Amino acid sequence: MVVDQMLPLNQVLLGDCVEILKDFPENSVKKICPICGQIFFVEKSRIKHGRGITCSKECQNKWVSLKLKRGDILKCPVCSREFYCSLSRMKDAKYTPVCSKECLYKGRSLGIIQREVKNRYHSSPRTKFTKECPICEKSFETVPSRIDEGRGKYCSRKCFEKAHRKNMAGDKCHFWVDGRSYDKQSYRGSDWEEIRKIVYERDNYTCQICGVKCISRRDLSDENSHKLIQCHHLKEYDSEEDNDLDNLITACVSCHGTMRR
Repeated sequence: MVVDQMLPLNQVLLGDCVEILKDFPENSVKKICPICGQIFFVEKSRIKHGRGITCSKECQNKWVSLKLKRGDILKCPVCSREFYCSLSRMKDAKYTPVCSKECLYKGRSLGIIQREVKNRYHSSPRTKFTKECPICEKSFETVPSRIDEGRGKYCSRKCFEKAHRKNMAGDKCHFWVDGRSYDKQSYRGSDWEEIRKIVYERDNYTCQICGVKCISRRDLSDENSHKLIQCHHLKEYDSEEDNDLDNLITACVSCHGTMRR
């Protein structure tokens, strides 16, 4: 069966005769199935999206099978396993075809497959400066771009945070007003958070009064609220000198409240 593309949409050529089709959908294209040769109509929107090649699902499966056979059986250079590779994949491959992603990554690591890099990172050498950290006095390397942006002053995040606490203490803080603070009663020095963690780790997060295993606020609930971890000053806090580790112990909130009375 042959379709004459010059005929009107509602006519098909059968041998030497022209047959007029009574029913056909609008906005459709007349096509012939490459598998069974049957004439069918396909909406233009389906053709635009690469569909409507065959007349039915059965013919579509046969078409896919024929399309998949346009390849070859290759041997994976990494694991030596045989696998099917289509002609299009072999034609467009930027590296030796392999059977799986796992073999692709392994082949790159072993040097069997060379990765194609179009734009290499940092193709030109970067100028570096050696500086001394003002907190721990260790030498470290940084680049001009970080210095231009006002960064690269400290060797690590830990040293940066120490410097930041010093720079924000007292009248250097933008919230400071005549030394008054809503948290003045609970203030225990600029390094209090760091000191507390050291005490908790030393005491294995265990109350030194009753021996219960303490919990953090993250694990707090109505049933275990009495186990909330806190840090207690054996000698009442007056200045940062009282934050000596020998003057601090771990306590649960229940025991801490009792000792405060």
